[in-house]
Amino acid sequence: MTNFNNLVPVTETQLNGKLQQTVSAKALHNYLKVGNDFSTWIKGRIKEYGLIKNDVFLIFDSSEFRNQSTNNEQQIKWTTKRGGDRKSIDYILTIGTTKELAMIENNEKGRAIRKYFIRCEQHLKEIAPAI
Repeated sequence: MTNFNNLVPVTETQLNGKLQQTVSAKALHNYLKVGNDFSTWIKGRIKEYGLIKNDVFLIFDSSEFRNQSTNNEQQIKWTTKRGGDRKSIDYILTIGTTKELAMIENNEKGRAIRKYFIRCEQHLKEIAPAI
């Protein structure tokens, strides 16, 4: 079975006083091949689904996001076109929020994510049917 980290890079970030698995919203947007621009997409999702800043996402205002996980030496560098004095903004999502946003995306990549989590659930039921 494919690992979710192979689809979208998963890192660890301090959020709500604990180390949590997180994903760059830009990486998710890129993987999902969303039709509209990143800023419009993420702001729309935050509003539509009532996502709460500093609870399920953080705003990261740099063009470089380094993996903070000691278990994963992956490093992500974002190169973005910058205009004037505008900063490159990314949103760091909890893994739960990432799953939710990926699963609601109505395109081929969104369907692939949904199928992945269905397979995960089926696999879990096979190895731990009492849960």
